[in-house]
Amino acid sequence: MIELNLKKPSVESIAPNQDAVRDAVNPARGLQDVSVAIEQATKTLETLRRATVFADANTQFTRVSAEADKSFMNYTNSLDTSNTPQAGDKINAYVEGTLRKNYDNFISTIPNREVRQHFQAQVEHELRDYQKKGLEIQIGASVKRVEENLITSRNNLVNKIHIDSSDESYLRHMGSMENQINSLPIPLDKKQTYLNESRRVLSREKVITEYSKDPNKFAKYINVSITNSSKPSDPTSIASLGESAGDKELSVADDLKGSIDDAAWDKLDTIERRHLLEHLTGGDNKANNKRKREFIADAKRSEALLDKGIVHPDVYKLTAERAMDALGSDKGVELYDLIDFKIKSAPSVSAIKTMTTTEAETFLAEVHSKGIELGNSPDYMYRYKLYYDHLAKAHKESMDLLQKDPVKWAVENKVINPLRFDDLDNMGSDLSLRVTHIKQIDKKFGLNSSVFSKDDETLFLKKLKGSNSHEFIKDMSRVWDGTNEADKDKVLYSYNKIDDPALSSILTFTTQNDPTAKEVASTIAVGAKHRKDIETNFKTESKVGFKDAYSSRIRKRVGELYSNGESTFDTTGKFLGAEKEAQALELYILGDMHKSGDYSRKANERIDKALKAALGGASILVNGCKLRPIRGMGVDEYQDTLHALTSSVLESKGWKDGAKLPETYGYANVSEGEVMLMFKRYPKLDDQGNVTILDMKNLPSEHIVEMAKKRREYLEQKRLILGMMR
Repeated sequence: MIELNLKKPSVESIAPNQDAVRDAVNPARGLQDVSVAIEQATKTLETLRRATVFADANTQFTRVSAEADKSFMNYTNSLDTSNTPQAGDKINAYVEGTLRKNYDNFISTIPNREVRQHFQAQVEHELRDYQKKGLEIQIGASVKRVEENLITSRNNLVNKIHIDSSDESYLRHMGSMENQINSLPIPLDKKQTYLNESRRVLSREKVITEYSKDPNKFAKYINVSITNSSKPSDPTSIASLGESAGDKELSVADDLKGSIDDAAWDKLDTIERRHLLEHLTGGDNKANNKRKREFIADAKRSEALLDKGIVHPDVYKLTAERAMDALGSDKGVELYDLIDFKIKSAPSVSAIKTMTTTEAETFLAEVHSKGIELGNSPDYMYRYKLYYDHLAKAHKESMDLLQKDPVKWAVENKVINPLRFDDLDNMGSDLSLRVTHIKQIDKKFGLNSSVFSKDDETLFLKKLKGSNSHEFIKDMSRVWDGTNEADKDKVLYSYNKIDDPALSSILTFTTQNDPTAKEVASTIAVGAKHRKDIETNFKTESKVGFKDAYSSRIRKRVGELYSNGESTFDTTGKFLGAEKEAQALELYILGDMHKSGDYSRKANERIDKALKAALGGASILVNGCKLRPIRGMGVDEYQDTLHALTSSVLESKGWKDGAKLPETYGYANVSEGEVMLMFKRYPKLDDQGNVTILDMKNLPSEHIVEMAKKRREYLEQKRLILGMMR
């Protein structure tokens, strides 16, 4: 607490001898104070300058140090360290040369001696650190070199063991490896690691080599079993027998103790033994399965040929040894016996495949009798039964194919060759040759076959889709022209039998030497190729689907062509058949829409046009029968031609009385320009029992005119008689 003296005045008087100003300002003392202040400021500035220099130098040092780290790392990474002394010299030279120079350049930029001395010491420390790192790199390279040398030596010894896996060789090489490891200037624990690894590798490779030479040496440690076996679905099938044989599977036994008189095996513990045997048996199982798959695949290919009676040279690669290796002893022998049996049976199979049912039954009866005659042991009887069943099966499968696709059957049995679509100039003559063979097959087996197989139809379609429509029609017309006249009826019949309506109708039209017919074929082809787009355009413009607008109407009109009131006889030689003709008309209408760009409805008008273009127009009545005029021929001309042709045929046959009058006969459509002569609702047969077909395209025009005149005279007389009767 401050004590207050209230008795003492707060201001004293100035003595007479005192100068207040003089006493307050002392010049000498003031100068001294300024000097002290300047000195202190100078020291502060020097301190700040030194601090600034240090800070700048430290910043630069961190940059130079970082660059040195990166430079040193890049240099040592690129350095070949296989020669460690040389690598060490290069690292020292790089440190004392390149890195020191960079550091010296940095030191020379520091203006403060004290700071310079500080960082000089730092530089020396870092350079020594780089030298230390260089030594570590050399040590690491040396260790790596030692390890590489060990691995190389070990691999060389492994190769030697692969050549000679005897105990003597193994022990000698193991001793060599141990001597090399023990001589290394490395820690004992590292040596022991190398020794253990080398013993494991060499022992393992010796066991693998011994196993590859003789797996039976390890038989006491390996179980063999057959898995996934089953009863063959067809004991006469090589493939079925092979697939049912099951899989030969190797597995490791539970107890792996004991010795098998093998130095390497004895050095492995049970865990190592199990891992090694599992690896080896696993590889064997994969190899066994692969061999089995390959054997069965080869057997299937050979069997497919053997079942056709063809013995391909590859079948002799299916040896007994290979069969037993793939399937095991029992199944392998059984399978090989079946292969051998089919090889010996092939000639008979080839023969029976082309026999009629009667011929095959006779042949099989002879086989059965021979089997009973030659032996009665169970094995012998089984083999002959197998032979009998095999032949019976071959014949049945052959007949099934014959009924399904006679042409494919003929190709497979080498009766005919496949058609070549790359040689159209000779395709017509090839077809004629094919017709000859197919007719022989038809006669032998009681068939009426097409000369085209399903495969041929596919090739026709492929050519149609890949060609310009006009070019396709031109090519197929050339093929038709190259076909023998005597064979054209069979080819035309075959065109009609093709399933695809567009292709069937197009090919049929190419047989006609008429530009109009070929234009119809082109229009149908366009409709077939662009059907989807055309139907979409039609629906957009007409607001109704194409099928809804046309399908039922077209089929009704086509049906009228086939409702022949004169005959209940099935005229199988119709132009295309009702349904195909309906589909052909649909395609023609679609193609015509595409060509004209007119997608409006006009259903009846378009159907009339299509009927006239494709089928010759609507049907007409002749003697109470609905017939189809020839395309481009008027109704009167058609009737005159038919009357003239009928009269000519009747005269040539020598039929008398009423049978000579054309008006007493009926007709049935066969194809365009061809009709079947009918009498009392049945086909009129000649003296040889053949159906009478009238071909209206082969009658001379002058004969038509003459007969037309007679027909008109007859009609006029008939009209007068009827008038008189009224």
